[in-house]
Amino acid sequence: MKKLIVLLFVLISICANAQRIQRSENGLYGLAVTKNNGKIKWLAKPQYTSIENGKNSSYAVRNENGQWGVITSAGKEVIRCSHPNKEAAIEAFGFFLDPKSKNYASNSNANSSIINNASFTLDRDYTAYIKKYVEQNINAWQKKGEFEKTSDYVKRVTEQTRKTKAIELTKEVCDECLSKAKDKELRMTLGEYDADNETFLVETMIGNIIIPVPIKDAPSFKKNWPKIVSENTYDIVNGRIILRSAMFLLNNKMLTSYNDKNQILYAKANVHYNFDPIDVDISSGHVDNKPLISQNNINLGKSDVDINIPTNKENNEKTFALIIANEKYREESQVAFARNDGLAISKYFNSTLGLPEKNIHFIEDATKNDLVRELDWLKNVGKVYGDLNVLVYYAGHGVPDERDGSAYLIPIDGIGTNTKTLYPLTEFYKDLGEVSAKSTIVFMDACFSGALRGDGMLASARGIALKAKEAATTTNMIVISAATGDETAWPYTEKSHGLFTYFLLKKLQSSKGDVSLGNLTNYIKDEVGKHSIVINSKRQTPTVSISPEYTEIWEDLKLR
Repeated sequence: MKKLIVLLFVLISICANAQRIQRSENGLYGLAVTKNNGKIKWLAKPQYTSIENGKNSSYAVRNENGQWGVITSAGKEVIRCSHPNKEAAIEAFGFFLDPKSKNYASNSNANSSIINNASFTLDRDYTAYIKKYVEQNINAWQKKGEFEKTSDYVKRVTEQTRKTKAIELTKEVCDECLSKAKDKELRMTLGEYDADNETFLVETMIGNIIIPVPIKDAPSFKKNWPKIVSENTYDIVNGRIILRSAMFLLNNKMLTSYNDKNQILYAKANVHYNFDPIDVDISSGHVDNKPLISQNNINLGKSDVDINIPTNKENNEKTFALIIANEKYREESQVAFARNDGLAISKYFNSTLGLPEKNIHFIEDATKNDLVRELDWLKNVGKVYGDLNVLVYYAGHGVPDERDGSAYLIPIDGIGTNTKTLYPLTEFYKDLGEVSAKSTIVFMDACFSGALRGDGMLASARGIALKAKEAATTTNMIVISAATGDETAWPYTEKSHGLFTYFLLKKLQSSKGDVSLGNLTNYIKDEVGKHSIVINSKRQTPTVSISPEYTEIWEDLKLR
């Protein structure tokens, strides 16, 4: 009889085949459905002290410790119970509080409006909403389609296209916010008048502004202030609504206006409010060219070599490293993933090879002066330490001189057709040879044929690949290069690295840095050669150049 009463209570309190909040015999709540046979199926086990309904089939839940989280209609705990109040938990899941219904509604569905008109306010920070919207839509966009060829997918989803998509989505969600902002009233309070500068201070819920009013009109302007209306335009900077401009009208007649680009002075009681224009790049509308979540903030799908980087506790204090990552050229084409290559190499040198951070100089987008300065740094370090080892890594453009085939590094400000702006590879090696070092190992992810990292040629090249003369190494030097002759140093787009650099990192990862140069170079040659033929249908053959004194022993040397 007791079981029958319980079953009747369950049947009354729960709609068949629909989830309902259900309390168990132990007094805790869960989420359950009733099957056709009348039995209860728990979607979320009864382990919560309370559950509150939310729209879009989601629920706020609290555990016995008083902490709040969120579960879905399927009973999955998407936000664990770790927040001090339900507002914080719901906010973490991308919800908003509807002031009319007093319920929480989900705004976290991709490709849908995330901000409800009723809940939208001008004075709120929308960074979290913008970030959530972009991340979820990027996640949906970057999935491989069922009927999409792998070759097409790899071309469609790259680091650059993800950045472009992020900018597009950021603009999309900011446009949505701004469309709602124009329908909201911006409460303004007129402050005191500054007769010297003939300006009024106006206080608003999103920041104070200064408006010019001639002194002869100021008394009537203040008197009519309750009747004056403003027509406002807004923008979004760092997730917040800001006032870009406003026109102040009385009976449809404009009395004065505000524009944030104008610098206007206001002073009262010896207190100066000197409002400079907001320092923000709005060259592309209301969205900066950088999305609110950064290559690094929306770094979706890291390569396998960018995670699980081995750590070596030994301190390799007598090894110094110079890392050059030239990606954003001013006059030549960009070098895909060069910055990512340099950052990863820096992490492996530090964590896996044990170089202290102070021993590593990572230079992004180096000019010719930067190269000279950094080589001087190595020379000065060599004078002090004497008995040291040097590691050098370069990712960027190289080019041959069409007259004599000499190879040159192209600094970020260099022009491939003007050798005066370039850095001769022989001079680069000569400068390294002047460092008082036991050994200098150079990793060169560049080619000197005039080809780009990928398809095409440098703007400064003729359109045909040339074979550059091999630059001679100097004393105690080993150079491991990405390609030989007239070949191209290709990118590995799927991994967001140069092909050569990826397999260099891969071997350091698998060996935890404990690998001989012979094994390292054999692995790189083999893997780069195979992958280049399969992926690019072109040959890429890494090479090794060794100074005479290392000819017999270089293969047994190790990086740490």
